[in-house]
Amino acid sequence: MKPIFTRITLISFLFVLFISISAFTETKKDNEPDSIVSYTKAIKKNRQDAEAYLGRGIAYGNLGKYKKAIADFNKAIKLSQKDANVYYNRGIAYLKIGNHKKAKKDFNKAIELNPRYAKACTDHGFARDKSAYPHNDWMLTGYGAMLTPDSLGDTLTFRAKYEDSYIVVWAVSKRLYSFKKIPADFEMEGQVGKHFGDQKHVEFNVVPVVLRWNLFPWDAYVDTSFATGVGISYALETPKVEAIGVDHTPRLLGYLMFEFAFALPNVPRWSFVTRVHHRSGANGIFDGRLDASNAIGFGIKYIF
Repeated sequence: MKPIFTRITLISFLFVLFISISAFTETKKDNEPDSIVSYTKAIKKNRQDAEAYLGRGIAYGNLGKYKKAIADFNKAIKLSQKDANVYYNRGIAYLKIGNHKKAKKDFNKAIELNPRYAKACTDHGFARDKSAYPHNDWMLTGYGAMLTPDSLGDTLTFRAKYEDSYIVVWAVSKRLYSFKKIPADFEMEGQVGKHFGDQKHVEFNVVPVVLRWNLFPWDAYVDTSFATGVGISYALETPKVEAIGVDHTPRLLGYLMFEFAFALPNVPRWSFVTRVHHRSGANGIFDGRLDASNAIGFGIKYIF
């Protein structure tokens, strides 16, 4: 009887051990955040889902599980080697475990793939390694717009009435500084614009102060930036649109611009842009003029 009793005891012990381990494993799974559970299910369904590995890696990083995060980022990079966001997040994870050399390498790779990830270095105290990406501070923008003499407020709220007057602008700008604490850049820009339709003159715009915000929640899908700039604008002839309803309008006025730029993460150097092009007297500073002309235009931007 003893051998039979021993076998039953052993089998019972192994069964209880199996149940205990299973329960412990399930408890650990239940304690994991819903995001990790969801990403894990997505990975089980599709082992080639780079976005799921990236998402789970970020979730692990938020929990302080940096080695698990790095493992997931490694898998995401094998599946999608051109995604700057993966290198950026892996760089942060390496930084958290003290591997500064690998962190800097990943940050430089992120910026090489997408120049807007310059914040990847500056946000974390690294000087930009320009030998890795020497030509990413210049931008060329071209856009076309239709003009209105109505106010900036009417233009932004889509209540303006437009004239048969158009402008095509080419702008060259340069990033001068990337802020360390926030994902923003300081730029300068120069523009040449040619008018068509009711007015046919040329105008020159100098925009010495441009601030660009680079971080939006949807950047992994559509890389977005927003910029605003102030400067001066000079028209070679008196603009007819700006002369509507006034006795006198100066050729030299203040200039204001707003821009949204949208790029696909895998084509970061090219962006679709929409701009507000505004000439005014800067609340009467220029010869007593208030609003003069406004335009909303669309175009493209190239980073080089």
